[in-house]
Amino acid sequence: MDIQMRIFDFDLNLLRTISKAEAITPSHKFFLIHISSSASYTVSGDEKGKIHIFDSNYNIHVCTLAGHSDVVNCAVISPTNHDFICSVSDDHSVMFWDMG
Repeated sequence: MDIQMRIFDFDLNLLRTISKAEAITPSHKFFLIHISSSASYTVSGDEKGKIHIFDSNYNIHVCTLAGHSDVVNCAVISPTNHDFICSVSDDHSVMFWDMG
């Protein structure tokens, strides 16, 4: 199933579509979405404990991060260094990811 995320860019008055060629969750929905302060990347978490990184400029899925064993409740990109992501899960863990 092809999954798409649509993001409206208020600065450009434009609707962007980001595609991913597989289901994000069993219900085929994103669990959470966070857009970085630079709007270059979008982060989503899912019910399987994975984090998905999307490039908002090129509208592509960049990578999937696996490490949590339960639902990802929050994932944020550092506002000062976009190489760092912090995520929190129902598995009672906080993870810091270095994408650099």
